[in-house]
Parts: sequence; C-alpha cells; structure tokens
Amino acid sequence: MCDFNNQQIKLIDFGFATIFENNEITKPLPIRGAISLGNLKLLKFCSELPLDSSSDIHYEYERTFDLYCALNVIIIMTDRYINDQFCAIEQKQLPTYQNKILNIYHFWLNLKEKNIVYSKLLESIDNLKETSYFDIIINDLGKFPIFNN
Repeated sequence: MCDFNNQQIKLIDFGFATIFENNEITKPLPIRGAISLGNLKLLKFCSELPLDSSSDIHYEYERTFDLYCALNVIIIMTDRYINDQFCAIEQKQLPTYQNKILNIYHFWLNLKEKNIVYSKLLESIDNLKETSYFDIIINDLGKFPIFNN
C-alpha cells in the first residue's frame, strides 16, 4: 500500500501468512493468489506444472519468500520502464496460464541478468542466513542510488 502523505510504502498481509518454526527453512504451502511478483524459483516451478494439474499444488516456500516479492513490488513501483514492461506482459492474452507464467519468469530472469541493482539485491536475499533479514536488506538498499531519493 502507498501512503502518499508520508511518502512510504506499507506492506500488508492479504490473508496468506504462516509462522515458521525456528528450525524450519522451507514450508510446504498451497500456491494461492497472484504469483507474478513471486521469486524466480516459484515462477519456474509454476511454469513447469502440467496443464491439467489440480489447484491444490504445494510449493516449498522459503523464509525469505516475502523479501523477493517486496523487492519486485518496489522495483515495479520505482521504475516506470520496468513497470510498463511488466504490465504489458500481465495484460497480454496468451493461450495458457503456463505461457503467462513462463513469460513473467523470463521477464524477472532477464531483469536479473541485465540490471545490476536488482541482481545485487537478489544476491543479498539469497545470502541471508540470519533472522534480522530486514535490517540487512535495508542496509543493502541504501547502497544503491535508485533507492536513495
């Protein structure tokens, strides 16, 4: 959510949350809702599902899953060109759901390969081993000019 008065982005829970035990690194959960802002692993997984797969497919969500989603939301909200490209894919009429997910997967993969800022931030999330995830990410975000406005 955007708080334009305070110039802040506020992340909210849309009803799909879980609690990880201290020793849990992943947790199998059903895939729900829009996944276009999910991480590359989820998008690849979904793009490879058979066309006739049931709606009760489970995915091994990592503790850091929401960080990837938040980063994708921030990138789309702060870069008009990326936003326009993403929206064009989202609005494109494709023959199957898997085609759409595959196109979105390639969009994020291409961005990772060509955008050094995005790539470095993904790397920071990939390398998290501590519980203070957000402090580390906030520190890394501050290193990049695009996020220092």
